[in-house]
Amino acid sequence: MQPAHPTSPSSVAGFAVPVGANVLLSPYALHRDPDVFTDPKVFDPDRWRPERVTAAQRQAFIASGGGRRKCLGEFYGMPEAHLALAAISRRWQLRPAGARPARAVPRFLLTPQAGPMTLTRRPPEYAGAPAQGDR
Repeated sequence: MQPAHPTSPSSVAGFAVPVGANVLLSPYALHRDPDVFTDPKVFDPDRWRPERVTAAQRQAFIASGGGRRKCLGEFYGMPEAHLALAAISRRWQLRPAGARPARAVPRFLLTPQAGPMTLTRRPPEYAGAPAQGDR
C-alpha cells in the first residue's frame, strides 16, 4: 500500500478526508483498473509504447510509490532496469524451465514466483556485432 497525504479537505467515495490524513492506495488494484488499462490482467509490455500509452495510464502507474514515501531511486532504477534487460535480451532468450506459467506472489509489490529459467544464446545476427568480452 502507498500512503498519500491530502493538502486540503477532500472526500473519497463519500468519506471525509482531513488535511494530512493517511490515505492508502493499492498499486495492485490501481494497476488493474479496467477504466484506465485495456485488458488490465494481461501481461502486455507494449502497452507502454509511446503510441499506445495514455495520460491516464501514466498517472495511474506508481511502481516507485508516491507522496512522502516515494522512492528516491525512481529516476535511476527504471532506466537502469531497462538497460539491463536490453543488454541481457540482446544476447539471450529467457524462458521458464517448467511448463507451468509463472504465478504472482502477493507481497508489498506483486512479484512473479521465483523459478528456474532456461537461457538460449541468440544467433550473432540477432545480437549484432559481439561486444568486448563476449567471445
